Amino acid sequence: MGQTFSSGNPITISPSIGPRKKKNSKPQKGDVLKIENADLAEQLTMILSEMYRKILPQECITYARSHNGPGMTNLREYCAVHDRVVSWVQKNILDIGVIKKRAEAIDYWIKVADVSLYFVLGQCLILTVIFRDAAC
Repeated sequence: MGQTFSSGNPITISPSIGPRKKKNSKPQKGDVLKIENADLAEQLTMILSEMYRKILPQECITYARSHNGPGMTNLREYCAVHDRVVSWVQKNILDIGVIKKRAEAIDYWIKVADVSLYFVLGQCLILTVIFRDAAC
């Protein structure tokens, strides 16, 4: 069974099914570190960016003024899901008992974060080009 991350609707993340080399040890089902880091980064970016797009400018202004109050539903939902992703990553790293494997997990998550950043920067670049071309 894959690890499940929930933001209202359950999202199951499991390694791709395909031919694998037979190992002597019993494989761990749902090992998130077996997923290609670019694939996981893309999925997390899509989930969070969809939620981010729903945040209205007024929600940010309200939050900056008072940190609470009505009308910040999208912002609160995004922050809650973001916090759950961070907790999930932390738990994934801290659940590993062997220091060498924990270091490998940290390297994996850093690569996921790097790829996610490239996705976001790529989207920003595309928008910049679109707006520049539209202005001409």
